Amino acid sequence: EQTRLLRDLLVQGGNIESHALHLFCLVLPDFLNYPSAVALASDYPAEVKMGLELKRLGNAIQETIGGRAIHPVNAVVGGFGRLPTSEQLLDLKEQLERGLEQSRVTFDLVSSLEMPDFCASPNTYAALSGNGAEPARQTAGGYSLFGNKIALSTGDTKEIGAYKDICNEKVVPHSHAKHSRFKDNPFMVGALARVVLNGKKLSGQARKAAERLDSELLSGNSLHNNTAQAIELIYSIERSIEIIDELLTRGIKEEKPLRVTTRAGTGTGAVEAPRGTLYHSYSFD
Repeated sequence: EQTRLLRDLLVQGGNIESHALHLFCLVLPDFLNYPSAVALASDYPAEVKMGLELKRLGNAIQETIGGRAIHPVNAVVGGFGRLPTSEQLLDLKEQLERGLEQSRVTFDLVSSLEMPDFCASPNTYAALSGNGAEPARQTAGGYSLFGNKIALSTGDTKEIGAYKDICNEKVVPHSHAKHSRFKDNPFMVGALARVVLNGKKLSGQARKAAERLDSELLSGNSLHNNTAQAIELIYSIERSIEIIDELLTRGIKEEKPLRVTTRAGTGTGAVEAPRGTLYHSYSFD
């Protein structure tokens, strides 16, 4: 259970870092007609400073739990190479409590932007759902970046082992990135897909934020992915505080990674990365 909680916390840190970076360094300059975050900072220094502090908060979680601020290395098969101390967790909690207020301000700022409607169209969304593979007991609502099923807004559901039935990756001539289609139609993943499909499971301040924009999020406008990221920023900070409280209540126990015996077989796992579902599937002979 300790490992599950720590993995959840590590993933939340990545979500905080990525959403803050995207919203403040890419989205806001575009919407406010600035060429870069540096140019934006000349007129809005407090807002950019807040965004960088939120990004730094996510990096601090990844560094403390994952051993490195970018591309963490401390999560290993069966556990963690090194465990955080109670003092480190308390320090993170203090930063998170400050970040929670900043995330609410961020939501107010992003939701005040006028979203152009040129990208509004009927959308199909896909995101992880279900409780079987969640890394820890969800004590606040059940919204999670983990799951053992893939849910689509069409009503279709699949086990994660059948991810190829949904992804159907194809090489296209105009891009080096593969494109995925479900039943020969494109589909959307990421924060907006997660909030549309699983938003009723949100709790706390994140739920209140989602309820304020319920009709807009369901409008089919892909640009509301930015608004959904602002909602998830609140969620990830609230969830991180909740995880730390549980870890401190349980007490950090020295646990060595479980020993794993390699055998023939195929296994598939999935997690919601900040910008969409990430699948890992491995086979051993």
